[in-house]
Parts: sequence; C-alpha cells; structure tokens
Amino acid sequence: VGIDDALVLQAHEEIFEMNNGCVCCSVRGDLIRILNKLAKRRDKFDHILIETTGLADPAPVLQTFFVDEELQEAFQLDALITVVDAKHIMQHLDEEKPEGVENESVEQVAFADRILLNKTDLVSSEEKTAIKSKVKAINKFAEIIECTYGRVPLDQLLGIQAFSLDRVLAQEPDFLEDKEHEHDNTISSVGIERAGECDMDKLQQWLGGLLRDKGADLFRSKGVLAVQGSNERCGGACVRHSLACYLYNRLSLP
Repeated sequence: VGIDDALVLQAHEEIFEMNNGCVCCSVRGDLIRILNKLAKRRDKFDHILIETTGLADPAPVLQTFFVDEELQEAFQLDALITVVDAKHIMQHLDEEKPEGVENESVEQVAFADRILLNKTDLVSSEEKTAIKSKVKAINKFAEIIECTYGRVPLDQLLGIQAFSLDRVLAQEPDFLEDKEHEHDNTISSVGIERAGECDMDKLQQWLGGLLRDKGADLFRSKGVLAVQGSNERCGGACVRHSLACYLYNRLSLP
C-alpha cells in the first residue's frame, strides 16, 4: 500500500512512487523510464533523490546509472547516502543471513559515500564509539555525520560529488555485472486498507500493545488515517519501539 506521496504534504518537488516490486530487482525498468522522462526536463530541477526501502541492496540501483547509455550521458551519480540507526544497527550488522542472501545492512554501509549516524541521543558515548569502529571496519572511506531526527544540512547531502566508480570497482571488480541476488524471505510486509474512521484512543492502545509484545519483530510502520471527530488527516509512524502520531494541518480529507 503506497502512502509516501500522501505523507509528503508541503513539498514543491514531484514524487514518483514505485510500489510493484523491489527497485533493485523487478522495477529497474520503471526506474530507467522515469529517469529518461525526467532527463527531457533537465532544466526543471536541480537534483533527483532516489529513496529505497531499508531492505534494498544498493548495488543494482547504482548499476542502473551505468548500464543505460542515455542515463549515463544525462546524469551524474552524486552520492549514496546511508542512514544508520545507532540504537539498533549492531544487531543487524552481526546478523547471520541464510545461505546466498546478502546482509542488506552491511551492503548499505559498504557502498555508502556518506553515512548519517542517526539517533545518537539514544546511545551512550561508549556505544557510539563501538558503532563507528564497526562501520569504519566495513567502509573506511565514507564520512560519518552524527545526527538526531535525521537533521542534516542539505549542503552536506546534495552536490557533494562523493561517488567514485573507480573506488567501487577496486572493492567490487564485478560491480557492473548484472548478477541475481536474493532477499531475506523471513522479512515481509503487511498492508491494511479499511474504509471509515478510527478511534484514536483505541488505535493508540492497540499500537502500544503491539509494540510492547512484538516490538523486537517490527522494523517500521506508517499510515494515513481518518480520525473520528477531525477533518484533518493524521499520519502515524512507528520505528522499532517508538511511536509518533501527528496531525497534518490545513488538509481536509476527501
């Protein structure tokens, strides 16, 4: 269930959302078509940002800019930015995957040109030092920027020209080869669509119980809700054991 375009409310940028598959697998053709379409309007924008899911292998996405000649001429790959959750990253970096399945967390750190170490307020200085040491052991080239709530100046993210194909090829000589890869099938997603309005108090109680009982098994959830007694749209997000719900002002439900 695609809702990201509904969550980004006060943006002047154009958003293309691909929901019919993994951007590093089945929808690469869609990505190429969208980028080629945007290339014809090159004077209308400054940058293109591609946001993948947290489970994406970054290599095939990066390859897209080199396997298509038109894209290679039209665009310059600026940087791969990886956001690292300081509170939970260690368990994912150490996680053993089934045979033939890549550890996406390790891959995302390894290919990063810049790493945003987020939620630094939730870990001790000793834990932060251990995390940075672990990350540097995987990728010694990427600059690490510490942050909270993902707040980082845009000039540290856009137009930084940090990507180097030569560096990637030195680490992964077969990087440009089109290889099959497997995702961890022990992780899945669930989408819920219901007509009508919800009781916010009951929703909060249900989500609180779900996080309490199953918090370790939940990576992320988000939604757009119609709340009883309000004409405003409510967006909710849960990341691991934290829950935040907020009202969007000046937007009426259809």
